[in-house]
Amino acid sequence: MRSDVNGSSTCKAGEENFESYHSDILGRELVQYDYRTPAGELFSTVAPTLEIARSRRDKWLGEDGEPKPEPRWLSTVETAKLIRKALKTRFPETKFSVRSKSYAGGSSITIRWSDGPTAAAVEAITDGFAGRGFDGSIDLGYFIDAWLLPDGTTAPAKSIGTAGSRGSVAAFDNPKPDPDAELVHFQAGFVFASRRTTLDRERIARDLCDLQGVEFVGLDQRELLGAGDRWDLREHVERALAQTTIPEGGSYAGVRFAESDDVRVWCEIYFE
Repeated sequence: MRSDVNGSSTCKAGEENFESYHSDILGRELVQYDYRTPAGELFSTVAPTLEIARSRRDKWLGEDGEPKPEPRWLSTVETAKLIRKALKTRFPETKFSVRSKSYAGGSSITIRWSDGPTAAAVEAITDGFAGRGFDGSIDLGYFIDAWLLPDGTTAPAKSIGTAGSRGSVAAFDNPKPDPDAELVHFQAGFVFASRRTTLDRERIARDLCDLQGVEFVGLDQRELLGAGDRWDLREHVERALAQTTIPEGGSYAGVRFAESDDVRVWCEIYFE
């Protein structure tokens, strides 16, 4: 900017400086923009228009007119401890294995357990502890900040998403959901959940065949639900297990038709 002195902005506190220039590389007009908060923090950007530059400034500012706080980074080890605590609070009867792994370019956490809650129920808690997301439509990762709530759970805070790179994940910037929530970033990029079930799959498969009045031939047989059923019997068993919470000390009793509006959930496993 022409008003800069020795490469430093001369923008005064509480004011903005901007000027237009032509970029020979991009072949278009751009706006170089500076804004300094009343407390002296400088915001600078280059944007296609002044309106876009000011919009970026407004996203950078908090309600008090100063920059929004930077998130506190939590290491993978710290994140694993928080996950253990959250899972113990929500599922006190289930023993979880929470292991972290570091590698070139990042780290991840893997959670394993036997029976107990479904993977979906666990992921509803643990997915919020992941510091990254991945947009498979363009093979691009993106960072996610979170609100760490007083009860040890999380809520999405902000991310630039991938829409700006022609992806499918929209950016978001959510307000603090609780006065005592803390803005954090989890170093672990991804959190994986894997449940092992001890139920006899062949017995479940035979019971599913009895329920449908079909002879059991093997786990690879098809058309359990009639012509057009694209899943084999093994897939039906796995889907039934995936939606089943297996109670501590519960004894498998059989399968029955489910009362559900979702046509994909046609049966359920029950226990004595």
